[in-house]
Amino acid sequence: VLFRSHVAAYQAFRAPNLAELYRKSQSSTTISLPNPELKPEFATGTELGLDWQPAHWAQVKGTIYAVDYRDFNTQVTISAAGVTPSTRKRLNVQKAHGLGGELYVALRPTDALTLSASGNYIDNRITDMGAATPTATLFTGARVARVPFSRATVRADRKSTRLNSSHVS
Repeated sequence: VLFRSHVAAYQAFRAPNLAELYRKSQSSTTISLPNPELKPEFATGTELGLDWQPAHWAQVKGTIYAVDYRDFNTQVTISAAGVTPSTRKRLNVQKAHGLGGELYVALRPTDALTLSASGNYIDNRITDMGAATPTATLFTGARVARVPFSRATVRADRKSTRLNSSHVS
């Protein structure tokens, strides 16, 4: 039986890129304005993970995390609803908080067959707007833009003696 755990604490920093600060972009439906006053983003987080292999044919891995963001920058629609093209601008949101986790399970009933499933849960939300004006999509309690939704996958891999390998997801 193999059992491992890992713990991490971290701080991260991201400066706004040149496009966010100085470049205007436009499509047929959206105008994105630059914001030279954007501040850097900061994150402080922790995570805990466990890996367990009770037998050579079974494996389970899991990780949970929590993270706090400060001065998170996100797109805010600043034009009136229904106006085309809509106008957006990046603004710093004072604070956001994230919780999440991942789980992976794999079974190998034969040397040639591996069955696996994985999933993740992500919930990042704005906790303090700061000076940013709330909108229909940006408000305290709203999901943070650019963060993917939770997902799950199931997979079967079969090693073939005639072919290198094959898999179905």
